[in-house]
Order: sequence, then C-alpha cells, then structure tokens
Amino acid sequence: MRILSFNVNNAPQNAVTRINEVISLIEKLNPDIISLQEVLPQMYIELINQLRYKYYISEQPANNSYFTVLLSKFSYPITYKSFRNSTMGRGYIIHNLPNLTIVCTHLDSLPISELIRKKQIAELLEIKNNNNNNNIIIFGDLNFTNPDETIKELKYLEPINKNMYTYDSLYNRNAVYPFRTNLDRFYTNIGNRYQITILTGIKTSDHFPVVLDIFSGI
Repeated sequence: MRILSFNVNNAPQNAVTRINEVISLIEKLNPDIISLQEVLPQMYIELINQLRYKYYISEQPANNSYFTVLLSKFSYPITYKSFRNSTMGRGYIIHNLPNLTIVCTHLDSLPISELIRKKQIAELLEIKNNNNNNNIIIFGDLNFTNPDETIKELKYLEPINKNMYTYDSLYNRNAVYPFRTNLDRFYTNIGNRYQITILTGIKTSDHFPVVLDIFSGI
C-alpha cells in the first residue's frame, strides 16, 4: 500500500496550475490513498474532474475556504468530521478499511495552538479506542512546532532522508517561515515493514509531499 500526504498551500496564485502539477504527481506515484491539505474550491474541482474515475473522493466541507481532501482506490466509507475545539475550522477524515482505519487531518496551526492540538490528538485517539485498538494510521499536516509534541500512544514513522524536512526553508523557496521541521507526519501501530520518503524535488507548495510505502499485509 502507498499513501501520499501533501499540504498543497492555499495561496490563490496559480492555484489551478499548481493542483494540476499535484495531479501529475499523483498519476506518476499511483498511490492507493491520498490526503491533500489546504485544498481550495477551485483545486477541488480539478481533482474531481480529473481523478474521479480512479479514486473515491471525500466531499467538500461546507463553509470552508480551504479544507482537507481524501482520495482512495478503496470503496469503503469516507467520513469528514469537524474538530470539537478548532479555532480555524479544521477537521479530520476517517476511512475505514477492513483491517485498517485511516485518519487524515490538518491540525490547528502555529505555536499558540499547541494546547488545542493536544485536545485534537486526544479526539483522534478516541477513534482508535472505539475501534478496539485495531490497526490505525493517523497522518497529515499535524503542525507540531514543539519538540515535545507527539502522539505518544502510536509510533512516529521517521523519513529515510533524515537530513530533509517536509517544511524546509533551506531547500524550498516557497517556505515563508525560517525553520526546518517535519510538520507533516505519519503515526501508526502497524508493523515495521514500511518506508517514509520526503519528496524534496516537488516545489509547488511551501511543504514537501511525503509518501508512506507499506511492504507487508496489514
């Protein structure tokens, strides 16, 4: 299984051109599941028009100027839910496969939201507990800005290119803030046969996309 996560940047400039480059990346990588964060409505239209024949696509949330989208090759339920405590209109998407629960999200941003993010993580972990602790992957733009921020109940999957970061002001000209960190992360309780890769050659956004390849059955 291959899962792609990418914050595509909600800047309106060249939005359609940029999402078309993302679609080209999707067609090249051929992932089974995709989460895109900060999708604008005009970007969503392009995703629907070009990828609905290959992927099941989550619905656009109401009254959001930008939002998270999940695309999947699997015909199992895809459900969007708003966080109980978000100050930024954020939410998460649940995709229940037979032996695996996929949860993609975009947590509230910036250091001032650290306490809110902790509550949002607790809300996501309720999904794990309600599913009798079955296999789960929680991922997306988690916006962790403090080294102590993590999901202690699950394993953090580290990228193989450890000298690079998903938000990397040194190597990505689009990055506005002068820091290097992994805002985009995968956490799970699955086994050890996996690989995380940051795709540093893709520079359509202020984030780099990240790919999880799982090499064994779940």
